[in-house]
Amino acid sequence: MGIEIKNVMKKRCYISVLLGVFLWGMPLFAQKKASRKVASPYNYEVTIVLEGVPDTMLFVGYYYADKTYSKDSIFVEKRKPYTYVLHGKDTLHRGVYIVAGQRHNKYLEFIVDSSMFFTIRATGLTPPYYDVLDHLSFENSPENDVFLHFQKTMVRYQVKAAELSKAIKQESSKEAPNQTLLDTLKAERSRNYDSMHLFTDWQIETYPNQLFSKLQKMGLEVEVPPLPEGRDSVWLLWYYISHYWDNTDLTDDGMIFSPMFHPFLKHYYEQVAPTAVDSLIKYTDLLIEKTTSKELFKYIVWYVTHKYERSKYVGQDAVFVHMVKKYYEQGLCPWVDSTTLEAMVERADKLDPILVGRQAPHLMMMDLSKRLRSSYEFDKKYTIMWFWDVDCSHCKSATPKLVEFYNRLKDSLDLEVFAVCMSADTVAWRKYVNDHNLPWVNVGGNVANIDFVQVYDVHSTPQIYVLDKQKKIIVKKISVDELENFMRRYDKGEIRY
Repeated sequence: MGIEIKNVMKKRCYISVLLGVFLWGMPLFAQKKASRKVASPYNYEVTIVLEGVPDTMLFVGYYYADKTYSKDSIFVEKRKPYTYVLHGKDTLHRGVYIVAGQRHNKYLEFIVDSSMFFTIRATGLTPPYYDVLDHLSFENSPENDVFLHFQKTMVRYQVKAAELSKAIKQESSKEAPNQTLLDTLKAERSRNYDSMHLFTDWQIETYPNQLFSKLQKMGLEVEVPPLPEGRDSVWLLWYYISHYWDNTDLTDDGMIFSPMFHPFLKHYYEQVAPTAVDSLIKYTDLLIEKTTSKELFKYIVWYVTHKYERSKYVGQDAVFVHMVKKYYEQGLCPWVDSTTLEAMVERADKLDPILVGRQAPHLMMMDLSKRLRSSYEFDKKYTIMWFWDVDCSHCKSATPKLVEFYNRLKDSLDLEVFAVCMSADTVAWRKYVNDHNLPWVNVGGNVANIDFVQVYDVHSTPQIYVLDKQKKIIVKKISVDELENFMRRYDKGEIRY
């Protein structure tokens, strides 16, 4: 597969990144019309006291995968300065929440876990930065006490690491650096990182059922055992792929209401999961089988389906077809409305007959001599179906390249080209063929035994389908520039789907 284990192993990641990319770098959730909920009794009540902030209203948002959404807008209490209350009779999902000011400035994040009635308090805040973390405390929320302790501890470790890295850089830049000092600084930095890891491990072990601990655990490295005797390095890769999800609680809905799960899933499909279609489908089904959380199931199914409907890799549209037929078409995705579902099923049904490995639909059309020609007529090792148009600018640049390729390699690769002109203007088609001396079988006129535009999904030109001797599709929708490399490698047996 051409992937080294060191390139796919995910490094430890901590939820303390909320202090960086996720806390300060993500766009603020969409605003929602300000409202006050006064109904009682409430299913949750979170009192937020930010002593010193000037805002008359705060926004409370939540994470879902890679986006943030508005939960509510809350106003300062009339008789309680700097006090805001989030409450309601609806559901407050377990997850990571954001508190932001009227200027879209983020003040803090908090965890919703088992406690639904608690107070967030920060006293003595001063402009312009309102350093909430240094003044923050929680009441009646043990999960947030753990979260806060972790954040403060990790900040100390990170500050120390930055100081040591700066000192190492400064010493290394000297004309005659002190090697003993450098070794000491590097050893201290290493101990500092070890302490970060030990602290994280301790917290996960101490609070295993808390959502925050589960999010931290998800970021731990997979422990790959030593290479067994008689195995090669590929075994390590497959072990890593098979155990990638071992540290993730796929039963907990709260995982998706955080900024951690989406990048973990994205990393899996972009850096870890095999690219071979059969293996990709296999490991996706295994992941979904393990996922009993309704919210995670919903997101994983949606993510994979959406990703591979538009995949840039040849043949991976088969994953989209598989997802639609196994999950959507079987009624397992009730969140999809009937109109969308119908469109997805129609799209999957259209792609299914032209997936790589399928028998290419038989196409019969007239050539310039009014002779009926067939895409199956060639007793060649390969048939290249070339869909093009007289007025297509890309076709005008690509066709001469295909002519050169054809003249040079048609015998050695034992191939023929079945060129389908999409234009209804037969005069222009004839002129182009003659003027450019297109040496292969040319058909056109838009009269055929099938609706080839729909059947072959040709909604733009040029497009290529390559068939083997049995007229099975071995590759499709690659460029002329990619064609020679593919054909040579496939002919040598270096590429198989």
